[in-house]
Amino acid sequence: MSMTIADVIDWDDPPESFDRIAADLRAMRSAAGDPSFAEIARRVGALRAKRGVPEREQRVAKSTLYDSFRDGRRRMDVRVVMEIALALGLPEGAKSSWAARVCAARAAADGSSVVSVSGAVPEPVHSYVDREAELEQTESALQSGNRPVWVTAMPGAGKTQLALRVAQRLANEGVGAIFIDLRGHRAGVTPVAPTAARRAILHSLGIEEGVSEGDLAQTSRLIQGLREAGRLLILDDATGPEQVRGIVGEQPRGPVIVTSRVAPGETDIWKKVTLQGLNAEEASQLLAALLPVENERAIADDVTNASRLVDVCEGLPLAISLIGSRLLTHPDWTLADHVDLMRKRVAGGRLDGALQAELDISYADLPEAPARLLRACADLPIVEINLDVIAALLEIDEPAAREIADALVDRNLAIRRAEGRITLHSLVRAYALERAEETDTPWARQEAFARVSAYLAEQIWSAYAVIAAGQGDEPRTTNFEYPQSARSAEAAGAWLQDHLQEALSVAHEAPGRGYHDMLFRISEGLSWWMNLTGRQPAALKLHEAAADHAFETGDTNALAMASLDAGQLHVMGERPDAALEHFSRVRQLMDGADRMADPGLLGLLRNMEATILIRQGRLEEAIEGLQWAVALHRERGEGIRLLGALTNLGVALHTAGRFDEETGVLEEGLQLAVTTGNDLHRSFLLVNSADLAIELGDLDGAARHARSALELAETMDMVFLVVCAQATLAEIARRGSDFDEADRLLTDALDKSETLGQDLTTAEVLILVANLEHDRGRIPAALTALERAKALFSENGDHYLRGRYWRLRSNVADTGQERQELRSRAIEAFERAGAHHRAAEIAAEDREEVPLS
Repeated sequence: MSMTIADVIDWDDPPESFDRIAADLRAMRSAAGDPSFAEIARRVGALRAKRGVPEREQRVAKSTLYDSFRDGRRRMDVRVVMEIALALGLPEGAKSSWAARVCAARAAADGSSVVSVSGAVPEPVHSYVDREAELEQTESALQSGNRPVWVTAMPGAGKTQLALRVAQRLANEGVGAIFIDLRGHRAGVTPVAPTAARRAILHSLGIEEGVSEGDLAQTSRLIQGLREAGRLLILDDATGPEQVRGIVGEQPRGPVIVTSRVAPGETDIWKKVTLQGLNAEEASQLLAALLPVENERAIADDVTNASRLVDVCEGLPLAISLIGSRLLTHPDWTLADHVDLMRKRVAGGRLDGALQAELDISYADLPEAPARLLRACADLPIVEINLDVIAALLEIDEPAAREIADALVDRNLAIRRAEGRITLHSLVRAYALERAEETDTPWARQEAFARVSAYLAEQIWSAYAVIAAGQGDEPRTTNFEYPQSARSAEAAGAWLQDHLQEALSVAHEAPGRGYHDMLFRISEGLSWWMNLTGRQPAALKLHEAAADHAFETGDTNALAMASLDAGQLHVMGERPDAALEHFSRVRQLMDGADRMADPGLLGLLRNMEATILIRQGRLEEAIEGLQWAVALHRERGEGIRLLGALTNLGVALHTAGRFDEETGVLEEGLQLAVTTGNDLHRSFLLVNSADLAIELGDLDGAARHARSALELAETMDMVFLVVCAQATLAEIARRGSDFDEADRLLTDALDKSETLGQDLTTAEVLILVANLEHDRGRIPAALTALERAKALFSENGDHYLRGRYWRLRSNVADTGQERQELRSRAIEAFERAGAHHRAAEIAAEDREEVPLS
């Protein structure tokens, strides 16, 4: 029987990353006779043409094609990967299996981006033997030697508890800590990707990720941020040196503790602390700490059986803790009875056998409800689980859930994290996952996952609705119902923050468990809040996963929404090409608008596309598209979407110098914002109204609008809008010669914009700073601000800002010739931006006049 390229894939070995998909593609290409990339691209184009794809979209970029075969990809275009496989000869019958394989790789890659970072370090367990020597080594290295510490030991030896005990001691001295579980050895859960860990730690430190910032720059800022904040970083359960290096770099001199089963290798950077098993005296101390006071003495005096216990389990604290729990729940048993039973059940006295034996006994001793919870927790892709989720999982109320969770904690089968949240030790999780696979039917496990995912999706949408209503917005329309919440907006935000890790883990796992809808619901429900709170990288992964799965399942509405969400994030992240790629997906759906549950999405598409067109200087296209969107939303009575379109239309008209038309647009928008109670858009429109008033020479009116905008933005805690309002007020103060007030406002605005990490906003503020410094006669300071702004421009956009830059730069030129050259550049930039009125202003100015931009 002849072989096909499907035969070169190991279908039984699930992929754990995009690297495996790239390897599969390379093997397919080799089996297909190594066709050139140009030939593969031609075949893909032919396949697209056969499907009726418009000619302009049939070509696949060579870089995209080539990158699909390379290792190290952080994202992969699922459509292109599917098309490449078919172009190489993948049989039609294997198409669904290949799609499932690619989606599994995406789920694994996306799962590695889900990070749980806590600034409130979990309390160590109370039953911990004080390893004073190891504690002192660790503290001394961190405090006096400024060396990072690597704690290594066998599984269950107490590595995490040592790190938490150090954090507790340092907290008493005023030193805070950040705790992150890297999930290096947790069954059924993907380890954390270094990139995701860095981003999460920077976010916890209040440091925003720089656009296009490299790995080395990020690690350097991370370590520096820890030092400046005086914070200790605990990287718990690392897979090994490679994962840690990806987070903190090759030489992380500073406050870092790593716990891992794997040693750091031959290096002088790390202070190595190795935990051995407990001795008989320490084992007695641990057992006594687990028992009531009246039993402590008997255990402490039973040195013989403590020695026997250490001998049979090699002093492993986890195994000894499980024995202690059984002594507590079975007071009629002696320590000797338990040791005899363990020794009897362990063949050869091996450590893993001892622990397996004790886990068998502890598990068999559990009542049904805690045993069910233990199995379910291990089977879910969640590292830490909240009480309300446990209640949904077991279909009980929260008090009952707390009682059952406490039963696992009391038996040392679960670890308490924050209030109302538990986690499983990695060894216990592996054991419980085996029990789940042996005990629970696939149907029952599916049902458990369905209950948890449905509960999380409902609560996410309830929280989203509350927060949106608090800002005068309204949630998106849905084809499903969700409960109305009585929470305050603050409580809703806290719930989302507390459950984000659970939600993201479940969302990325949902397609693999057959619940595509849950990925779509969670993606759409979290989008608004994640954007609002600065979680763009995690949001982007979520939306792109949703878009890829929607494409595979043919869900038109989910594809449109996910692509719009992902495209918008790419716009904010200064990646217009990637944004347009997503928007083109939605474009393909426009002919089928009558089949879409929400035709208003097409207006959103035009609105988002316009933000790119404005930056590219294609103003007429942007204005035409926005006017179309305005008409659509007005006709459909979609007030919030209409506000968005009017806001961007005002920006486009302002950039084009069509101030009369802008006036009408802003008036309609402000009236609608007041009517709908949407303070978010009202604040934005007030800033734009202030900018328009400046253009028209009405500084008093501009100040009224800007102050109102600032008040609203501060009330909503919308930092971006605070910066915009402050920048406008500073320009008003500068034009009124109140330089000190302008300086105060710009200093605060610049600090806030740099914290946000939005380069375009920072560049705008820096240009205003340069203008102010020029007016004050501080030419070197003006030049410095201008050069800082220039470094933030994108390669092929921001033409209006470039025009302002060159215009102001010409004011400080050394010679008349240089001045004229710079003014010519300003005219060219304004023309490319579509701001022909600005170009005309410069051309009409006398060369000796100092223009104010």
